[in-house]
Amino acid sequence: MGCMDPATFTSLDEHLFRVQAAIDRHGVFHMCVLGDQFLPDYQYTIGFVHLDHPELTMFGLDPDSGAGVLQHLFERVRAGEHFEPDD
Repeated sequence: MGCMDPATFTSLDEHLFRVQAAIDRHGVFHMCVLGDQFLPDYQYTIGFVHLDHPELTMFGLDPDSGAGVLQHLFERVRAGEHFEPDD
């Protein structure tokens, strides 16, 4: 599952519906925030909390690469692994 671009949503309700649908379908939602000339791209998860795990944030990777890393980590958490700060 890749990142969804919130700029494509027509309303807050549609955005929230898509986030919930992604969590229902995949267990997690990846939110992408595109950077600019001063700040890097970053992404964060929504849905890890349902696995009793803190959400994760990824900085500096392009949206597809970051989504792949976050999805891989989500699969590991779903399998029972738990990450701590500095892991």
